[in-house]
Amino acid sequence: MLYGQLPFRGATLKEVECKIIDWRRHLSFPCVQPVSEKVKDLMQRLLCDEPYRLGVTGCEDVMSHVFFDDIDWMNMRSDSLIVHACHWMILIG
Repeated sequence: MLYGQLPFRGATLKEVECKIIDWRRHLSFPCVQPVSEKVKDLMQRLLCDEPYRLGVTGCEDVMSHVFFDDIDWMNMRSDSLIVHACHWMILIG
């Protein structure tokens, strides 16, 4: 979570569902913790009507979004990433 809270909140599950359905009116980005335009674009393209949603045709759409430009997706699936993560955990452990 970028803001430490869910994008849609309500007192009941039904209220949350209604806000999700009416996302155009209820989706906002708090000014107290500004985020980059890349992040806003990613969130807006993930939290929209299904025909226009990023990833509706496959995960490649999401992976190619500018927000993920620094991600090496090929190494993400390799064992080398796991080794580096374990090494890092040992160092901070």
